[in-house]
Amino acid sequence: MPRGIALALLSSLAACATAPPVVLAQARLRPPAFVTCDRNHLTSFTGRVVSLERDAAKTTLRMRTDWETDEPFVVAHPDGDATRWFFLDGQPFSPADWTALLPEGRLREGARATVWVCDDQPNPTVNWEPVRVSSPRRP
Repeated sequence: MPRGIALALLSSLAACATAPPVVLAQARLRPPAFVTCDRNHLTSFTGRVVSLERDAAKTTLRMRTDWETDEPFVVAHPDGDATRWFFLDGQPFSPADWTALLPEGRLREGARATVWVCDDQPNPTVNWEPVRVSSPRRP
């Protein structure tokens, strides 16, 4: 190999070795305290909830994730109460929160959540994002 090419190659390799690494993926979300499974058994999905259906034994929701996938989730609750698997901004969900989530019985527009799925637990846990009220823009 000619000496000039060898020096150019070594210079390129040296530059790569000192250059900051390229981040290929987003950092993992830190699970909130209410998620109790081992991180090796945990997956999260964040996005816009496009539908929510409740009946006495289960709540089903569909999400369009921020990664542009469509994901279905089912929360089984044979006792009729799903609130133990729902949180609002990290705080335990209360029956009154259903009113904010389902005004006039319909899912509020733009509802967003992070769904935490533990592969060793029967139900996912849903952490709803609070309603964000946008302030009027000033001229």
